[in-house]
Amino acid sequence: MPIPSEPVNVTGGCSCGAVRYRIAVPAVDQRPLNPMTPPSSGIKLPGSITCHCNDCRRAMGSFLSPGYAEVSAPMLTVSAMSPSSETEIVSGRIVDPLAEDYDAAKADAERPPYVPAVDVLRATGESKTWLRFFHSGKASAAMSRSFCGRCGTPLCSHFRLEPEFCFEGKMPEGWCDCFHLSLGTLDREFLEQDWFNPGSEIMFKYGTTMSRCVSATAKGLRELLKVQEFTDQRTSKPWYMPNLTTPRSNANRSIIAVITTSQCLTKSSLRSIGVDITKLEFVVGSSFQWDKEYTMDCRDLETIIRVATVLKAGSEVVRQADDAFVSGLTYPIMQVLDEQYLDVDVQLGGLDQRKIFTFALESMPKLGYKKRAYLMNLIVPGLGQAQKMSSSDPKSKINLLDSPNQVQKKLKKAVCAPREVEGNCIIAFIEHVIFRVQTLKSGGKPKFVVEQREDEPLVYDEIAKLKEDY
Repeated sequence: MPIPSEPVNVTGGCSCGAVRYRIAVPAVDQRPLNPMTPPSSGIKLPGSITCHCNDCRRAMGSFLSPGYAEVSAPMLTVSAMSPSSETEIVSGRIVDPLAEDYDAAKADAERPPYVPAVDVLRATGESKTWLRFFHSGKASAAMSRSFCGRCGTPLCSHFRLEPEFCFEGKMPEGWCDCFHLSLGTLDREFLEQDWFNPGSEIMFKYGTTMSRCVSATAKGLRELLKVQEFTDQRTSKPWYMPNLTTPRSNANRSIIAVITTSQCLTKSSLRSIGVDITKLEFVVGSSFQWDKEYTMDCRDLETIIRVATVLKAGSEVVRQADDAFVSGLTYPIMQVLDEQYLDVDVQLGGLDQRKIFTFALESMPKLGYKKRAYLMNLIVPGLGQAQKMSSSDPKSKINLLDSPNQVQKKLKKAVCAPREVEGNCIIAFIEHVIFRVQTLKSGGKPKFVVEQREDEPLVYDEIAKLKEDY
């Protein structure tokens, strides 16, 4: 939910209460545009971002990417107590660590006046208050971080805005400076409002695997917080996953991680190619797979379907072994029943799912259920000798959580036989990934450029011509 269009006051502060701040957000028509985004986007301050860089991660002490509220300087005022106020702070007048959050009236009573942030959060010398400063990053960026010297809470980062950081390298007219407040220091009532859910991220390639998984988008972070929603079910009913090798005591936790990761990656992937995900709905299988009707349908199929049929259906998607688990037989049955209990008309999958789709067409009418339609996408060949990218062979695939550097390294090491187009993973990747994504993003023809050492670059807007030249 965005910040209301009318003027609002937002408050926050450090853990011990020695430093407090106020953000006086004006009416929406008086808020400045974000200088790092295109003016046409209409994105205004205050906003919020997450940063994946090593400097911010260490400064905040978080294995996830830290979030910041971007606040225009004129909106921000700060009240910082001095060490002489120690008795008042220790007395508990400022904060009760076991309370839900600050009592704002109590926290602001009899404390130093609030002064403009530009007067106290850009200090370079000794401070007479509990505010402390650390300077990091490139000297040219003039970056400083402020924190409470009493409790250690990281409060704010500030750097001098230069044209190179702005959209199209142009400083916005009338720019008044900006501060990046640590999102965790906002009073809880404002975090609960979802006003400051991060809407963008920077330095993504430097992120840890976990931070890239969660992603620094507002919806991604909300999905992480919603993990708690699954705990009620895990206490009474086990989760199901075929060929799960995790010990039973840790199984619930593993399934929750898989669910959360899958939702975040799916949303981020669709959003990156311009898909409207506002109507996207995720349904957890356990919400219907424990129903009596579903269980009885499973038993009915087991009585009319032969083992050889189920083995054939799952041969390309279920891990094969000489002494396989029974769950490998159950998986295809559950997948075809899911389409009935999800009440879907179409099922989407890769070509490796075609035998399960055929199994569904043959078996569902036997239970009196209608046939569905099926959409299948091609499978990109593996980067090595594998026929397809496979999770069981990390070197054969490009993971959605791989950094740009990792993707480049994998593609450079990929098997790319000269003059062979069929089964060539690089040609297939260009055709089914690069060309498709560029077409979706540009709304027109894709363009693939091949740099040459001596001659002019080759530019392809049709895959057929690229294959012919190769």
